[in-house]
Amino acid sequence: MTEAKCAALQDLGVESSYSSGLIATGTGTDNVIVVSGNGICITYTGGHSKAGELIGRVVYESVKEAVTRHRANAGPKTIQ
Repeated sequence: MTEAKCAALQDLGVESSYSSGLIATGTGTDNVIVVSGNGICITYTGGHSKAGELIGRVVYESVKEAVTRHRANAGPKTIQ
């Protein structure tokens, strides 16, 4: 998840709002919630497993879509 998120931010050229000139890797509020269900128990989801690969794909595409939508809706900043 973390690698996929960082890769998407890097591919989109999202800059850090804290450190000028650096590419963002996430935020201080990033969190992961894992919920156990009643299905098959998967004990390893690293990047070299099928489950990890699928999780990475979903996270990568989701981050790209979220950033793209945010950029489209952000508009110019105004001071109130």
